[in-house]
Amino acid sequence: MARDIADLWQSVKRLAARQDKISGIVFPNPKLAPLTVTLRRIPGDPETYEVFAQFGHVVPRHNASAEIGEPIEITDLPTTEEPLVVIEDDKLWVELTIDVEGKCTAAAFDSGTAWPEDSPPELICGDNQSGTEGERYIRIAEIIANPDSTTAPAQLQCDQLHTGHIDHFQPELLENTTTSVSGGEARILKEWNTSAGKWDLRYLKDGSGIEITENADDIEIKMKDGETDGDMLYWDATGQEWVLLAAPPSGYTWVLQHDGTTPEWVEYQEVIVNICVDGTPTEYTILGIPTP
Repeated sequence: MARDIADLWQSVKRLAARQDKISGIVFPNPKLAPLTVTLRRIPGDPETYEVFAQFGHVVPRHNASAEIGEPIEITDLPTTEEPLVVIEDDKLWVELTIDVEGKCTAAAFDSGTAWPEDSPPELICGDNQSGTEGERYIRIAEIIANPDSTTAPAQLQCDQLHTGHIDHFQPELLENTTTSVSGGEARILKEWNTSAGKWDLRYLKDGSGIEITENADDIEIKMKDGETDGDMLYWDATGQEWVLLAAPPSGYTWVLQHDGTTPEWVEYQEVIVNICVDGTPTEYTILGIPTP
């Protein structure tokens, strides 16, 4: 009886060591970490090598509370039954497909003779309300010549670069509270800068007649200050700017004169006259402006 149990246990361990799928369940080797690559020679052909990898998946890390974080299967993973033939200098990686919100939507095992370059997504935000999905490549292993080999050609070995399930973190998304602006409105967020890997925000710039002050906790926007009481601004359409019209000196009597282009202050004199209305003289003060 004890021997039957021992034989059964050995059979279970042999089964667990295989990469077989039974009823959709994968039995990885418990002694090896996920995505560990095993290199072996093809029986009867000692110069040809093939690899298989331990089961692994992508763990998505989303920001929205409604996301369920379900593991993403890595497709095309080489197994003991369907291994991948490799040669010296082959590179092995997992390609992640990233959508316009920065989420990983698919993952696939792949190989080639050179490492691929990431093609980061253009995230949807700010001016870019369509976005473009991209790809990221996680380096898993590289097939290299064994530096201690004395055979010709040299025996190959697997240089493992990554093991374990792959974590994917969605970038912290930013967006204006409105993505469609109307007249008199402007969005602050500009875009996700793919080449620099950072968010770009617009900066505020003072226009004509406007003064902007960056304080510790806020930004103050106001009309530019005059120098004295009574200063006024007028619009210069030629120069496309507001011009300060200084208040006239005190102690005099002034009138604001406009020639159709530029306003100015002109000193006037008071002239007292008597005008008869219905036969009764009435005193009036007339403003006398000197002729230029």
